[in-house]
Amino acid sequence: MLGKLMKYEIKATARTFLPLYIVLLVFALVNRLIGPLSQDSIRFPNIISMSLYVIILIGMFVMTFIVMISRFYKNLLSDEGYLMFTLPTKTWHHITSKLTVSVMWITISIITAIASIMIIASREVPPSEIFNAIKLAWHELYRSIGSSAYLVVAEILIASILSMIFSVLTIYTSIALGHLFTRHKILASFGAYLLLTTITQIIAAIATTIMFKTSINRLQYIEVTPLDSLFHNLMWLVIILSAIMSTLYFVITNVILTERLNLE
Repeated sequence: MLGKLMKYEIKATARTFLPLYIVLLVFALVNRLIGPLSQDSIRFPNIISMSLYVIILIGMFVMTFIVMISRFYKNLLSDEGYLMFTLPTKTWHHITSKLTVSVMWITISIITAIASIMIIASREVPPSEIFNAIKLAWHELYRSIGSSAYLVVAEILIASILSMIFSVLTIYTSIALGHLFTRHKILASFGAYLLLTTITQIIAAIATTIMFKTSINRLQYIEVTPLDSLFHNLMWLVIILSAIMSTLYFVITNVILTERLNLE
């Protein structure tokens, strides 16, 4: 059933995102083509095209945020919730399907944005030079820290994915908490988001301080603390905190939707 929910969610949201991606890449290509032709006398088309590209780029991420919120709220906490919760599936399946699809679209949006920027940049720098620069950066990283370079890449990917999951679940939990109130649910959700964000920042600040103090104390026993070791510690801190807080917020959201659901 989880697979069917995800398939339905992807179909429902693809109608919004796929046209946005296509339009963004088209405008990136337009800027790539007319960019070199822009002289003092014909800069206006280039300015208009680049302005539209920036607006679409920003709008893509704003739309990702809006769709993520509206799909969760409308499907589970509005009138549609009556239908969704009559399906023969568990509540956490609903949360997981929306969470997975949201993270998927966020990731695709980031990849599309990077691709569009590279298309525009290719009018000044050939793609071969861009890829050569990436290869050179990788070789320098590998030369500096050896096989740990693979671990660095893995840590960055895991930390990025968990951070996205945590960000989405923070919003879901805020909406669920706000829905516990009988009045001013949107305002209550916003207040819950500010509260959860503040709590997270405090916990992260305390954990980071402890980590750095531990690293400084190690200087008494070794001559220097390698930067790559400090980076690994920071990445694992992000990974562990994101995993713990994501699990906590997932459980809170699931409990509220299962036991305290109020669709009135």
